[in-house]
Amino acid sequence: MGKLIFLDIDGTIAAPGQPPRPSTVEAVHAARCQGHKVFLCTGRLEMDVPENVWRIGFDGGVYSAGGRIVVNGAEIWNQPMPKELAWRVIDILRRKDLFFVVESSKGTYGSIDGEIRDDSSDLMDVFQNPCLYRSGPEKMLVNQRLQANRNLSVYKIVTLFESAAQAQELCQEFGSAMRIVLFDKTAEDGCWIPGEISDASVNKGTALHRVCDFLKISPNDTIAFGDSMNDAEILRVAGTGVAMGNAAEAVKKIADQVCERWDEDGIARTLVRMGFI
Repeated sequence: MGKLIFLDIDGTIAAPGQPPRPSTVEAVHAARCQGHKVFLCTGRLEMDVPENVWRIGFDGGVYSAGGRIVVNGAEIWNQPMPKELAWRVIDILRRKDLFFVVESSKGTYGSIDGEIRDDSSDLMDVFQNPCLYRSGPEKMLVNQRLQANRNLSVYKIVTLFESAAQAQELCQEFGSAMRIVLFDKTAEDGCWIPGEISDASVNKGTALHRVCDFLKISPNDTIAFGDSMNDAEILRVAGTGVAMGNAAEAVKKIADQVCERWDEDGIARTLVRMGFI
């Protein structure tokens, strides 16, 4: 019987801006030929999946860290954040003067200028150097276009915290309705902490269960690969959770096993060792 394979994108299939390894492409093709189903499992919106990843070919995808699920081209789950919660978060982040990105059903709004973007490379520039956002009078907040679109379906809000304590303070304000996943520090001085804010009931682990229920396959017959803390739940609930060699140490402690880095053919080598291909 075929297994289900879930692959994170950034730091797992490839680093941001880098192409997938040829071995990874070949491993996905070989696994599908052997009767296994392979799913993307990413925090990205579906529209933000890089073209060189799309071209590999998959049986479906988990997007927005579990907010939306597609199997064999059909949407089987769609759960954006409750609108009241999303806009309360946005309003608080604006008051705190924090840079943030709203990931919605219509695209990405950045608090630099509030425009929906097909290419968020300049938003990523700010993530790499948050001082760009706070540099003098040229700094811009979310504009009227975002304010006028309060009916947007928001899946996730990504921001930069000045400290873990600041993130914890926001969590306490919203209680159990919201979850914040923190990542490794960013920027040259390492003083900013990226965080993903989403509905507390949505994560990649619950998405795995939904895919398994839909396909009538046991979670024991799944393998998941990931490298960051938004992969924590799926690594816990998968039959086998695999942390990449480049994963954060906290992620490695959660996983059942640790493989080679993404650029050392970690996915392909693991699938061969486990007899998937």
